[in-house]
Amino acid sequence: MKTMRTMQKKNRFWFYSFSVAACLLILINSCKKDSNIPTQQGISVTDFDGNVYQTATIGTQIWMVKNLKVNHYRNGDLIPYVTDSSAWRNLTTGACCDYENTQANDSTYGKLYNWFAVNDSRNIAPVGWHVANNDDWQTLISYLEIGEIVGPSYKLRSSTGWRINGNNSSGFTALPGGCRTIGGLFDSFSSQCIFREVGVSGYWWSATGNQATWAYGWGIYYDTNNVIDFCYNQGRGLSVRCLKD
Repeated sequence: MKTMRTMQKKNRFWFYSFSVAACLLILINSCKKDSNIPTQQGISVTDFDGNVYQTATIGTQIWMVKNLKVNHYRNGDLIPYVTDSSAWRNLTTGACCDYENTQANDSTYGKLYNWFAVNDSRNIAPVGWHVANNDDWQTLISYLEIGEIVGPSYKLRSSTGWRINGNNSSGFTALPGGCRTIGGLFDSFSSQCIFREVGVSGYWWSATGNQATWAYGWGIYYDTNNVIDFCYNQGRGLSVRCLKD
């Protein structure tokens, strides 16, 4: 009788031990599987020069979350890098520069391009991507306006880097990269060809042209919740943002 009870105790001990071990094994395997579940972060895209851009899905669109900084067109041809003010003012073909001709600004704000580079058939966007046009910008803004009190600018602006930061709830991460003016009668911002407004405003080209010497651009400002569309002389230097085809 005593032997029977002893055997029953041993059996229960091994049963409980086996159960605990099995549960631990299931828990460990479950944790391993969970760690391999893909996150919901955006895809990345690489330009011709090897620069990698992370992305954000906003409504039905997939946008790069940084401004373009490529030095070559899609086919490998070089986009001229022009620092001289007079030379920049007189351009009728594609070119790029860095804000204040300081290459360190490239990593933060990307490059500034004239519209001739945007409109070049050799294409500055990576394969499968394109420079945002007016319809793309309108779609973005309309999506951000749905059911919200704060305006789209606040949701597009990065949470750092602005005189008044946004909340970047869209993931777009707009930074105030400023612009390069061309001066003279063709530029309402300045009589001289200068860089201006970094830290205050961001300007992006649209792929949509307007008449012979003008094209559309979109501006985001630190002190307004609206995104403003303007017509700019095609010689100005503005940022470029791409989205997936």
